This record gives sequence, C-alpha cells and structure tokens, in this order.
Amino acid sequence: MEWVIVERELPQAVNFDDIRALRARLRGCADIYRVEHVRAYLSRDGHRLDCVFRAPDAESVRTANRNGDAPFSHVYSATMHGPEPDLVQPESGELVLVTRSWKQPVAFDDVQAQEDAFAWCLQQHRVKFLRSYFAKDRKRMLCLYAAPDAESVRTANRTAGLPFDNVCSVSVFKP
Repeated sequence: MEWVIVERELPQAVNFDDIRALRARLRGCADIYRVEHVRAYLSRDGHRLDCVFRAPDAESVRTANRNGDAPFSHVYSATMHGPEPDLVQPESGELVLVTRSWKQPVAFDDVQAQEDAFAWCLQQHRVKFLRSYFAKDRKRMLCLYAAPDAESVRTANRTAGLPFDNVCSVSVFKP
C-alpha cells in the first residue's frame, strides 16, 4: 500500500461534518478500490482540504473520488518522511500545512539539506517540523509543522529559500 495525497481547493467552505458526509459518500467505492482514509487537514477558513490515504496506488484514490463526485486539485503517490504519531492540535500554537511544487523533479535530500541549513531560522521562529509527504514524481510536497502561526512558517520558508504554493493553519480530522 502506498501513501496517496489528495489536495482540494474548495470554492465553498467546509467543516468536519462535511468531511464526514464526504467520507460516507466515498465509502462504497473506497472499499472496492481498497482506499483507506488516514487523516485530513482542513484549513481554518474551510477552503482547503488535504487528505492522506493508504491505497494500492494513486489511480485507485482518483477513481474512488471521481465516482463519489469529490473534486480534487491534485492526487499523487508519495513517500512519508518523519514520525507517524497521531496528530492533535498542539497545546499552544498551530498545526501549519505547507504545499510545495516544482516544475522539474527535485531530490528529497536536496530539499531536506536546504531546510537543515536553515534549522536556526526554524528555531528562531519556534517552528517544528513534523512530517512531509513527497510525491513520487518528485514535483510536489506536503509538509506539516507545529508553530505559533502560519506567518512564522511562511517567514522561515522564505528565509530558507524553500518554495511554497500555500501555507495555512489547519485542524486535523482523523476518521
């Protein structure tokens, strides 16, 4: 089974009840295609929903979502880097999700080395790396941090010269 990421940008805000309804709508197809929903990260404004699945491949997840009429921006198989604890909201601060993309494939080790070189900046802004999902085509990445706020993560990434498409505070939905 692979890690598969689904990125959704939503025109209308959703909440956890909407995610439960979406899961119920996808359940039949998900079972047929052996797609397991692991967790979802919902932006505070409800307009972004990034989901993590375990499935045989990305096409299984794409098919289950299409059959369940669940639109998505990107679906990709990924490798997971970092610990895999159950994530909850930190006692203080925020969970912050960063999406990255590159036009040409990059090596994970190069991205990691760039972040490691600026570890001082992460510490200065009280940003703690938690986990990354790196697309197998090496063109997308989803990163999760614990930080005082999204702006701290945005600033640290800018200083490190790491590209990002989106940085937002999120809440975790775990089925």
